[in-house]
Amino acid sequence: MADPTSVADLMQMGLGGYQGWGNEAAIADWKATGGSGKRDVSASQAAGYNPTLSQQDIYEQQLKQRQAANAPAIASYQAALPEIAATYTGAEQRLAGEEQPLLDRYANLVKELKGREASETATAGKTAATEYGKRGIPLSSDIYQKYLNQQTGGISEYYGGQLKETQFAQEADVRDIRNQIATLADQRVAAERTVYDKIAELQAGGANQAITDSWTQYAYQQDQKFQSRLDDLTKQLTEAQTANQQAAAGPSYQTVSSGGNLYSFNPQTGQLQFLQSTGTGTGDETTALNKIFQTVGAVGNSSAPSSFQEEAGFSGYSGNPEDVIFGK
Repeated sequence: MADPTSVADLMQMGLGGYQGWGNEAAIADWKATGGSGKRDVSASQAAGYNPTLSQQDIYEQQLKQRQAANAPAIASYQAALPEIAATYTGAEQRLAGEEQPLLDRYANLVKELKGREASETATAGKTAATEYGKRGIPLSSDIYQKYLNQQTGGISEYYGGQLKETQFAQEADVRDIRNQIATLADQRVAAERTVYDKIAELQAGGANQAITDSWTQYAYQQDQKFQSRLDDLTKQLTEAQTANQQAAAGPSYQTVSSGGNLYSFNPQTGQLQFLQSTGTGTGDETTALNKIFQTVGAVGNSSAPSSFQEEAGFSGYSGNPEDVIFGK
């Protein structure tokens, strides 16, 4: 293949990166770099050239087409990522915002329980003091203290249990909120991973299918080229065989006599050649020869009427004219 001498030659080679270059600069660059980084078959095709495509060229074209076809779906998945982040971030913030009000409610409940305990304890002590005062029993006596403890002990025990249950409930509710926040974080990661997997699947699927399609198209292209060359070779062989057969067979001469002369007629060329005079002519030779030319198709044809041959003034003979000349 001759070296390129112009930008047009380079474009025809699929080096579309030279589009817009001057001839001298393009050829100089090609000689220096071999066209490295300039191969762009799509640019060549867009400019009206028809370069020969390699399997890599076909693959790149197929890949671009599949990437373009998958681009809307990929863009949709990518647009979903901020939406997923916003959704889970909002849910996490709402749950985190519920923790402090919950703690405040439990603090108020504890305060209320303690207040009730204190109030009921004071009431019980006042009642006991009044009762023992009526009896004249000093409030500093052991019997009073024992009675007072009996009256207030149940109150302390009850509210102590209530406070413990309240504390346990608070811890459980706070833990539930924090677990939900952690679960949301895991769900967010899973949702985002699903989207990334879908994007990767589309990208990888497009590349894999492009490889398959490019090999199929390249194989078909090569088969068409081979078939075209095979057709040309078959035609050439057939023509050569026919020519050889014709050359081997040689022309089929027909020997005719007219006006006392003997002639050789070649039906392949339409030529009539004088062989010898028989000395037996009785008619007008010019008229007889004209009739021979006019009735060439009947020479040596057994299907021609005998009266037709008689009218032409000759008799048909198929064979080698030398056989007649030399009396064979």
